[in-house]
Amino acid sequence: MVLDKVLMSVTEIEPKEILIDGLRKELCKKMANMLHQEFIFKDLESTSTGIDHSKQGAMGEFGVYEAKFLRIKANFVGLKRSIEYIQDFLNVQGEKIWREELSRIVDFAVEKEATRLVSKKLDLNIDDENTYKPEFDPVDTLDQTFMGRLLRNILG
Repeated sequence: MVLDKVLMSVTEIEPKEILIDGLRKELCKKMANMLHQEFIFKDLESTSTGIDHSKQGAMGEFGVYEAKFLRIKANFVGLKRSIEYIQDFLNVQGEKIWREELSRIVDFAVEKEATRLVSKKLDLNIDDENTYKPEFDPVDTLDQTFMGRLLRNILG
């Protein structure tokens, strides 16, 4: 697969870079959506601690969290395997892309939650137009991201 520089009019473009940027955006979008959808605890909000002890059964106190993390793990393993297959064709480091994008999602979610707690507004704008900025639709009025919901439910 030849991905050399191409001259379009007077602009030089690199198809490989465009492809890698698109891969990063889609990976980030998929991972952010998975995290956002998985860490919704509507069924756990019946008690003040965030854990409905009547529904636990044999799962134990942290069984609900363990089940959610296992589902995320299963979904992420599939995505990561796909990235590993693609890396050979594009001659890129798939593991590095994976770590960078996951780290960026978590950092973004933490920063977004932190802006609620401090009086000074933090700048959450991503300067690079080629990166995907995760959008987390609020599920409740208390938290803005999956990270806030997860921490609130763990801490009770």
